[in-house]
Amino acid sequence: MSCCTLPQILPFTTEIEQLKEELLLARCKANYYENLHQRNVEIREGLEVERREELLRVKQEYETKEKQLLHQIEDLQAKLKLRERQLYGRKSEKQKSKNESSKKSDTRRKRGQQSGTTSPPRRDYSHLPIEEVFKQVLPDELHCPHCNAPYIDLGSTEDNDVIEVDVKAHIRRIKRRKYKRTCHCHSQPMIITAPVEPRVVPKSIFGNSVWIDFLVKKFWNGLPLYRIIQDLSSHGLDVSFGTIVGGFSKLATLLQPVHEKIQEKSLLDRHWNADETGWKVFEDVDNKTGNKWFLWIFRSESASVYILDPFRSTRVLKEYFGDETKGIISCDRYAAYFCFVEGSGDRFLIAFCWAHVRRDFLSLAKDRPEHETWAMNWVEEIRKLYAINNLRVAALSDDQKFAALDKELREAVFDFKKRTKDQLEKKALPIPCRKILESLERHWHGLITFLENPTVPMDNNSAERGLRGSVVGRKNYYGSGSVKSAHFTAMMFTIIQTLLTWKINPRLWLSKFFDYRASYPEESIDSWLPWNMDKELLATLRLKSAHDPPHGET
Repeated sequence: MSCCTLPQILPFTTEIEQLKEELLLARCKANYYENLHQRNVEIREGLEVERREELLRVKQEYETKEKQLLHQIEDLQAKLKLRERQLYGRKSEKQKSKNESSKKSDTRRKRGQQSGTTSPPRRDYSHLPIEEVFKQVLPDELHCPHCNAPYIDLGSTEDNDVIEVDVKAHIRRIKRRKYKRTCHCHSQPMIITAPVEPRVVPKSIFGNSVWIDFLVKKFWNGLPLYRIIQDLSSHGLDVSFGTIVGGFSKLATLLQPVHEKIQEKSLLDRHWNADETGWKVFEDVDNKTGNKWFLWIFRSESASVYILDPFRSTRVLKEYFGDETKGIISCDRYAAYFCFVEGSGDRFLIAFCWAHVRRDFLSLAKDRPEHETWAMNWVEEIRKLYAINNLRVAALSDDQKFAALDKELREAVFDFKKRTKDQLEKKALPIPCRKILESLERHWHGLITFLENPTVPMDNNSAERGLRGSVVGRKNYYGSGSVKSAHFTAMMFTIIQTLLTWKINPRLWLSKFFDYRASYPEESIDSWLPWNMDKELLATLRLKSAHDPPHGET
């Protein structure tokens, strides 16, 4: 039977082989598609990874950009607050922040006379001239209303004083006597006349008092010429603007030697407070675009020198100090001072201003309230340094006390420096705070100059006060109309401020000096310089009371 069925099975062998081939082919295709799927899965996963990485990169990029924009917004808001304070805020640095004012609100001193304190002495006006005015009772009131008996004059008066200021323009008519010769000496003139009274501006109709009034009001009180002319017009005196400008030109020649002597005296000192501010000069000059010039001040112990220059560069410092002067320059952080000191070798030391450092922290506290507590803590540390140094300077004559305070001050400065370094090492320190401390680090070498030089102040406030009058004048008369006028302005600022440094009344000094120069134009002026003046003359020219004019101390 197996023999009978075998032929029937054989045909399936070919079919099985075909099925095997199909199976093999199907498996190959399955493997191919499986591999293709796997590749697609890997590609898809790779694309997914790349997509996630790209999303993460874009997210980080936008987060970084967002942070930058937020910082930019904060900076712009801080600048906006700064500009608002500059335009509308108080200019005094005595203004306290919220934290500082809240601490002292309960103990704040009231204005005016304090309860329980001694009243200040009355001002002395005995130096003023007295003009007696007699007042009489009306004739109808010199009889008794009951019996009509007359009152008898006792020959005495009951006096009371009233201070008046009588400003008036008048003509002082000088009548020079003429004399006729009575002899027959033909070699002599027939008629002689008393000499002409000398005037500081020859052939001018105006006397010395008029020129002094213009100089004092313009360059001490900061009034523009047109307003001074307007004031004189109210007193009946009409003055031409051109006449005054022409007179100033002649006065410049007269006062130039005084200005030069003051500069020479200044360069003999060994410490200067230097600063500069903008000034308008409305005349075109070569190699200068625009009308903005700069008014520089160099203020020493014995003199204050003002220089008007078209540029705010190191060249001004080089030209002023020359090649031989040595000393210490107190200044702000303007780069020209640093470059000048670095380029002068060992002739100069630089003393940077701690008040500017304090202002950095105060500005941060006002413009960025979130950092106010941090900033005011630094302000308090600076206040402590000032307090210790003030005590040290007051103890210069006591060696033992000075040594103790000097040691205390150096320790306080060392702690201040260490705290700065520790703060800068913190990575989480906000950028605005970091910028202030980095600036403090860069200028540290100049901020500690006062340690080795006790007579050098910690700040540059003296120079800033000296520029106050020029700023008042700049606001009132906008600057100078010509280069010549600008240099005359700097000359007058120099003379008036130097006189005030020596506590001399500029009006009285100018009056005496003009009389002297008008009478003796060729004589030396050395005896009229404040440091050479006779003590008796100096006493008569002293300011009678404390002053606070635009150029004065505060």
